[in-house]
Amino acid sequence: MNDLVPKSIENLPAVTAGTDDLLVQITSALGVPRDVLPAKVQIDHTWDNLPRLLSKIPSELRDERMIRLCVAVSVGLFDSAINYVWNSTIVELRQKVIRFGLPIVAQLTSKTLDESKLLEMMDHDLLKLCLELNLITEEGYFKH
Repeated sequence: MNDLVPKSIENLPAVTAGTDDLLVQITSALGVPRDVLPAKVQIDHTWDNLPRLLSKIPSELRDERMIRLCVAVSVGLFDSAINYVWNSTIVELRQKVIRFGLPIVAQLTSKTLDESKLLEMMDHDLLKLCLELNLITEEGYFKH
């Protein structure tokens, strides 16, 4: 593995070995074709790349959502994995706005904003606010 991948992430267990049998059993029990889920080779490929991707996430942001992401990837639920990443991103953006300073945000935007309003804010509006505050780039990259 890459020297840039922390040992704890590099050593993710090889959980995908029995995954296909499990998925075949579940889909058969429900009378659904196995091919409604990603193929074993796709799951294995994604699982093998996961440590490199996880290493790009600061350790303090690797929480229960990242565990759920790993479990979702291990069985090919890639859409669920994306949802966990998105939810983590939104949580972190809200924290960035709070660290920026809600009173400062209110002054810059001429809108009153407290934590409850921030929590109720739709994702789209939060993204627009973060872009306006220069906390993210047009491409969606976080700024430090």
